[in-house]
Amino acid sequence: MPDDFFVESSALVKRYKSEPGSDYMDAIMSGQENRLFFLNITILEVQKLIYRLRFHPQSAHSGIEASIDEQTFRNLLSQSSRDFLQMKVVQLTQAMIHRAASILPNYWIPSSVDLLQVAAFLETRTVYPMVQFVCADERLNEVVRRYAPSAVINPATSSTNPTAIDSIRNTISNRAAQHMCIIHVG
Repeated sequence: MPDDFFVESSALVKRYKSEPGSDYMDAIMSGQENRLFFLNITILEVQKLIYRLRFHPQSAHSGIEASIDEQTFRNLLSQSSRDFLQMKVVQLTQAMIHRAASILPNYWIPSSVDLLQVAAFLETRTVYPMVQFVCADERLNEVVRRYAPSAVINPATSSTNPTAIDSIRNTISNRAAQHMCIIHVG
């Protein structure tokens, strides 16, 4: 398993809402020797999900999503803060905005934030060539595969089984947590 991961928000939110891929994300996040990168605007995307779960639950395929209680809300906010502290922040740069603009003529990504996530990953990859794009949004994964065919991991469809996840956790759990640092790429 690669050591460097660029974690896009659709994958990271699986830490805070149980759904396919949550176990995989827990394994990646608990791997203390992994280098985990995220675009700074991901903080807002994760907080928005947690606030939505508490105050604005949505309809799900199988009925209405239940809102979370106050204690769960606070726990999720705390957990996300701890998670971000163990990751490396990739700051949005002008180079990423230019990269996003260069993607537009070739691939349509409806959300500007999603487009910036792809661009930030591609710019991060120029500095960390082995970094993997961890994303649960297949539309984004298809675009990234055009630029980096073997660099995409979809935690929702990953073939990693719980035994392999436990093995990953046991192998890497002895290393101390890395502190947050800001990465400027591009």
